[in-house]
Amino acid sequence: MVFSFDSVAKNCHVCHYGDSDGCRNALVLKSVLGWAAYLLMWQISTHSTEPSWPDACRVETQRVERRDSESPLEGLIRQRPICIAWTHSWSGDLGKSLLYQVSRSGPERIIVGYFAYWTTERPWGDNSLTHWLLPAVAIDGFYSHLLFVFPGVQRFLYGPGDVEGVRVTYRQTAPDQLVPVSVVADDDRHQEVTLDVAESVDEKGRIVVLNDVWSHQLGGKRAASVARAGASQRCFDGDSLRAITQDVVTAFRLGSTKDPRRAGPAWGIN
Repeated sequence: MVFSFDSVAKNCHVCHYGDSDGCRNALVLKSVLGWAAYLLMWQISTHSTEPSWPDACRVETQRVERRDSESPLEGLIRQRPICIAWTHSWSGDLGKSLLYQVSRSGPERIIVGYFAYWTTERPWGDNSLTHWLLPAVAIDGFYSHLLFVFPGVQRFLYGPGDVEGVRVTYRQTAPDQLVPVSVVADDDRHQEVTLDVAESVDEKGRIVVLNDVWSHQLGGKRAASVARAGASQRCFDGDSLRAITQDVVTAFRLGSTKDPRRAGPAWGIN
């Protein structure tokens, strides 16, 4: 059978009755190509305006201005280190700052939502998708990066980069002391999991969460033990812990407490 798009245009009524597999396949192909062309043009138009995740604030004047305006509670949060450990070199660079928002519930209970950023989300690494190759190629060629070059459907649906969340509940035992009593993050299915606090605090008293999947969720088990055994990690405190702003929420399409779109656990502070 000789097949062309012209013949489809002349006989497209056949598709309404399901009598022509060629016609139906052509319409599907045209839809896919049209959708791909739309995504390609959209990505080209937005690629040059990709927002930047806030860096760690190192300039002395910026540091003084921020500390003059921050509350005692925010100052206390910024003194409490939190570390992200990872077991493999997944795609995407971890941001140099961890953003947070905080809520007080009662005289002793403080809830902090942390937002962690990676520059990209791609399925390559020591995982079954890469081992089988074709699943990783399929995901990377459409979901992560359109045609392996431009940002893909993930960027269109969710926003720039990859943003994951952690929620830590503290008990304030003294004016200058916070003790973690609960740690919540997402697992690899984006389902919230409550982590064992004893396994989430290292010998220095730092909170440690674990990224053990290519999609960067932070609900890995026994984070402190894994970090102690030699996993890579980056710790955030002081200038690398920054309060999140509405500009960042808007630019990265993070949502809100009522409508969390990304980093779900970090929004559950109320």
